[in-house]
Amino acid sequence: MDNNKKLIEGLLKADGINPAGATESERIAFRKMLDEQSKSKQSKPGIARPDIWRILMKSRITKFAAVAVVIIAAILGLSYFEKTSSVAWADILNAISQVHNVVYNEKTILDPYEWTNKVYINEKGVMRTEAEKESFIALCDFNETSQMLNIIPSSKKVYVQKYFKKGTGEKFYSKFNWLDWIATMHQRECKFAREEVLDGMKTYLYVNEIPYETTKVWIDPKTYLPVRIEEYRLPNAEKKIVMPQMRLSYGDFGGDPNTSSGSSITSGRGSGLGIQKKEIKIRTDFVWNGELDESLFSMEIPQGYEVEEKTQEHSEITKEDLLDALEFYAEMNGNIFPSNIDMLGDPNVIKPLLVQKYHKGGVPKDEFDQALGMMNKILRGVFFVQLTKVNCIWGYASNEVSFGDANEPLFWWKPQDSNEYEVIYGDLSICDVNDMPQ
Repeated sequence: MDNNKKLIEGLLKADGINPAGATESERIAFRKMLDEQSKSKQSKPGIARPDIWRILMKSRITKFAAVAVVIIAAILGLSYFEKTSSVAWADILNAISQVHNVVYNEKTILDPYEWTNKVYINEKGVMRTEAEKESFIALCDFNETSQMLNIIPSSKKVYVQKYFKKGTGEKFYSKFNWLDWIATMHQRECKFAREEVLDGMKTYLYVNEIPYETTKVWIDPKTYLPVRIEEYRLPNAEKKIVMPQMRLSYGDFGGDPNTSSGSSITSGRGSGLGIQKKEIKIRTDFVWNGELDESLFSMEIPQGYEVEEKTQEHSEITKEDLLDALEFYAEMNGNIFPSNIDMLGDPNVIKPLLVQKYHKGGVPKDEFDQALGMMNKILRGVFFVQLTKVNCIWGYASNEVSFGDANEPLFWWKPQDSNEYEVIYGDLSICDVNDMPQ
């Protein structure tokens, strides 16, 4: 059997495909990878590390894409990793196939706050997060149940959050596996940077950079699994972008001040658009394939705990969300819209208005829930504004605009691929115009 045929069969097995039952398209995909690498080797013999990431990412390879790189390097004689051609790909393949859980510490730095959680993930993709001193425990299952449990041991309360797509009842998260996401982080367009000694151990450093976000992953060359991950998410200094964070508590409505809920907005792809404050996440102390008690991942309600259940529907952010936010503000401000669009995201402005509208001396929980629902609507509207600022030419009225004034433009934007502006007027109608409002 020639080397190429051996390699194809090895790649098929690595991706969970029986070579005997592989489809012709799967064999063609792997053959194309080999052809591309052969061409690269023949035409550019002086290049030590040919770029094969995009070829791999377009193929059917999933969990073993990075291992395939090592396999190709070993059989075709390509030195993809500088000074690492002696890596035993069979051992790596075996180690990756045995991954079934992980434990690590995650430190978050979000000025002025800093905290560290301990994270456990099992083979089903259920994630358990323990805060320092176990002040709370969160269990996330976005694979089977699409829900989250927030457990507060001190008050013996459990908050159950279920996530569904708005209007459909379908689970919002479909087969999202936290374990696979962590284990394969270094495959996502990352580039091999260099060898580094980390805590006395030789590692391979991979770096991925997109606008306003940098990810660094240190890999153990013996297991090809991460030993340290650092993520840096940065604001867009050239845009007037903020990341609103708002929090309400039962105490705002006459109830227990220790029961609260908060929300914030960020870009749909992390900070890829620069919509947030500087945030750093550092994951360390990885333990792969340890002995974990399955009870740690139970989604059952602990005995003796009070339960509060909520269902949260998710949908795409649209201009209608901004209309809701503007209408709320005008209603609570004598029918006058904010003088600056960023006021909608200022908790010092919005929180008092929420309390004013919903705190009527009734049941604290009911008033809190109503206010929280409106707060989330407002944040969705602010998110639409932030996306518009990043992607469009935009403007906001410099003069005072009253709610109901159909002739006064309030907010407008023009996407980069459009010749027309969309304009929101004082009566919250929307029209397309050719010229920018003055």
